[in-house]
Amino acid sequence: MTKHVSRPFAPTGHRPFSTISWPSWRQALLFVISLFFALDLGLSLNIGIPPFSASFQILTKSIANSIGSFDLRSGHLADDRELREKLQKTLKPLDIILVSAPFKGTSFFTPGRNTHMAIWLGSEQDWKIEGWAKRQHLKPLSSAIASGHALLQSDRHGTTLSHLEEILNADEITIFRSRHETDAEIHFDRALQNMGKAYDYNLDGLDHQKLICTELATLIFPDLAIKPPDRAGRSFILPDEMLRALEQSTDWQSWFHQRASAGR
Repeated sequence: MTKHVSRPFAPTGHRPFSTISWPSWRQALLFVISLFFALDLGLSLNIGIPPFSASFQILTKSIANSIGSFDLRSGHLADDRELREKLQKTLKPLDIILVSAPFKGTSFFTPGRNTHMAIWLGSEQDWKIEGWAKRQHLKPLSSAIASGHALLQSDRHGTTLSHLEEILNADEITIFRSRHETDAEIHFDRALQNMGKAYDYNLDGLDHQKLICTELATLIFPDLAIKPPDRAGRSFILPDEMLRALEQSTDWQSWFHQRASAGR
């Protein structure tokens, strides 16, 4: 005798509600991410900024802040007191300093030998001798320099003034000096105009509201006239490219170079 089993009624062509296959959380997440990237690309193209600007900034900022404070070791020049004292005596205002610090976390994402650069604004004595310390509009700079913060740079903390020791935490240093006398106050004014700007995690060298180290140098010294190469829709200058431009320039000369041995 055949036994009949009753089954839930389901209209033809329809599956019971309980058997409908809903997207997994992974699929939902993938959809949301894809939608974000699509909107980001559309917005970037619409307002004329590098593609995927929002996504790129989120990614690079996360990486920089995660590994930026991570160093594999100290620089071989970091504890060189003789070097530090020599540079404090021989550096002149507006010297350009490039360094190689391959042991720093952020350097893993900076192609080339040189990984950072900065501009020396002069010592407190320089400012007193030249009379710049008396210029009221330069007071923010002179006050910082009087406290030892004479190194202008752009890094993940923004465009700031710091101590010389900070950039000497490196393995190699190269310093350039202008061959010509210039009106230093014009360059100091440009420094003031860019002080406090945030770091450019989007690497957009054409937008000067946020800066990277090489971009800052081109704003302080417009005569360098280095055209940022285009890299996947982004235009920015690498420290190695800045080094080559300075070496090839007839207006600049390399007056100091030191590379420490690994065994130092």
